[in-house]
Amino acid sequence: YDTFQHLLNYAIIMKMIEQESIIKAESTLRDCLGRVPFLRIIDIQREVRWGRLTPDLVIRVLSEGSEKEKVLMVEVKSSGQPKLAREAIAMLKNMLAIYKDSYGIFAAPFISEESAGLCEQVGIGYVDFVGNCRFSFDRVYIEQSGNPNRLAQKRDLKSLYSTKAERVLRVLLNNPNRSWKILELAEESRVSTGEAYNIKKLLLDREWIKADNPGIRLTKWNRLISEWSEKYTYIKNQIREYYSLANTVNIESDLAEACQNRGIKYALTGFSGAARLAPMVKYNRAMIYIDADPDTIARALGLKEVSSGSNVMIFLPYDSGVFYRAKSIDGIEVVSPVQLYLDLKGFRGRGEEAADEIYAGVIQKEWPQEETTPLIK
Repeated sequence: YDTFQHLLNYAIIMKMIEQESIIKAESTLRDCLGRVPFLRIIDIQREVRWGRLTPDLVIRVLSEGSEKEKVLMVEVKSSGQPKLAREAIAMLKNMLAIYKDSYGIFAAPFISEESAGLCEQVGIGYVDFVGNCRFSFDRVYIEQSGNPNRLAQKRDLKSLYSTKAERVLRVLLNNPNRSWKILELAEESRVSTGEAYNIKKLLLDREWIKADNPGIRLTKWNRLISEWSEKYTYIKNQIREYYSLANTVNIESDLAEACQNRGIKYALTGFSGAARLAPMVKYNRAMIYIDADPDTIARALGLKEVSSGSNVMIFLPYDSGVFYRAKSIDGIEVVSPVQLYLDLKGFRGRGEEAADEIYAGVIQKEWPQEETTPLIK
C-alpha cells in the first residue's frame, strides 16, 4: 500500500508540474505572437484530442487580409535537451501529417542550442519560457534570442555537476568506451543507484550517452568534459599556500615521501601533475592534494605559510573523488588526466595552455572519435 501511495503521489506531482508548464507555455506564446501587429489570436485550447493524438496546446490565429485561420500545434516538455526535443518533434510531425495546414511548435523551460538547431532543421518552431523563440509560417517570422534563462538551466546543471554526480562523471570519463550497468556504475562511483540513475537520465536527455544491451556508454565525452570544465573550479577545495627554499622537484618528492611515510592519501595535481604527463609544461610551483591536515605535512617539511609569493599549494579535497584513478608515475601519485584538466583549466593563462596539452596529448588519444547522432528525417 505504501508503495502504491508513493507512486500515486509522484504521479499527482508530475501532473501538476506538467500543467504548470503548459500554462507557462501558453502565457509565453500569447506574448510572442502578440508582437506581430497583423496577427490575431482567435483561440487557445489545452490538451485537445486531435485524431489519435493530444497536443498540449492548439492555437488558432488569423493573419490580417487572410480568410483562413492557421492552426498551431504545441508540444510542451519539461526540458529542452536534444532527446526530449526529438520526442516532441516526432509527435508534432505526426500531428502535422493529420492536419497538413498546421504548424508545429516545441516549448520548454530552457531550449539548448542543439535542440533549437534540430527544430530549425525540420521546420518546427520553438519557444522557451522567457521568450527566446523562432517561428516561421505563412507571412509570419519571429525570432528572439538573448533573453537570460538561467533558472531552468541552473537546476539542470546543479544536478549534473553536484559533488556526488561528479563522482559518476569521473568514472565515465576515465573508462573510455566502457558500458556500465547502473548498479556497477553506482558501486564504482560510490553513490546510490538513485543518484546514478538521475545522472543517466540527464546525460540521455543531452544525448551524450547511449543505452545498449550491456548498459550505458559515454559517446559525447568531449561535450561532457568541456561543459564540466566551464562549471568546475579548483577553489572548491580548501587551499593552503606555503613557501620553501628547496627547488620544485625536490619539494614534490619530499611531499610525496612525507605522505607515504604517514599513510596519508595524496596526489600531485595542477602543473606538478601536468609536467609528468606533458614534459613541455614549465612551472615553479608544487601543487598537491592531501587528504589530511596540511599543517601536519608543512611542519614536517619546514614549509612556511604565506599569503603571497608561495611556491607550494596544498589542496584539502572537497571530495575524495578527486583521487579516482590516480596513478603512480616514477614513484609519485598523480591525479587522473581528467582531474588534471579540470584543475588546470581554472588557472587562467598558462594553466589553460597546460590543460590543452593534457587534453590533446593524453585524454583525446584515449577516446575514439565522437559518435554522431543521426539527423531527423
